[in-house]
Amino acid sequence: MMVIFFIIYVAVGLLLLNAMLMAVFERVREFGLLKALGVAPSRVLALIFLESGIQTAIAIAVSATIAIPAMWYLATRGIDVGVLAGTDMMGVTMRPIWYGVYNLETIRGPFISLFIIISLAVLYPARKAARLNPVQAMRHR
Repeated sequence: MMVIFFIIYVAVGLLLLNAMLMAVFERVREFGLLKALGVAPSRVLALIFLESGIQTAIAIAVSATIAIPAMWYLATRGIDVGVLAGTDMMGVTMRPIWYGVYNLETIRGPFISLFIIISLAVLYPARKAARLNPVQAMRHR
């Protein structure tokens, strides 16, 4: 399971990195103008992190809206695997209905991993935007 989670998190990180790089490169002139007006590089960095934080909050809200009913169903009704081929497989007896078990660690782990991956994926595009030369950025096409 950890290998599958790792692959999924790497894919999410790469997708987010690509999206943020495109967002930064599409707005090079805007960031150049901000820098020319005297906005500090740390403020540009904070602006990009704030933007990614808002996108992350929206994504978490949408995914929680979808996941909570599914988690409730799995915890209360479960999945009936007894109809597949019985509940005895190679000498191991399984319960006919599998229930989801959720606790704080089940939810906390993925959220912490998501936060770390998003922070790492946004760091490169944000630093790139913060280090722009204002004159070159405003000439960028």
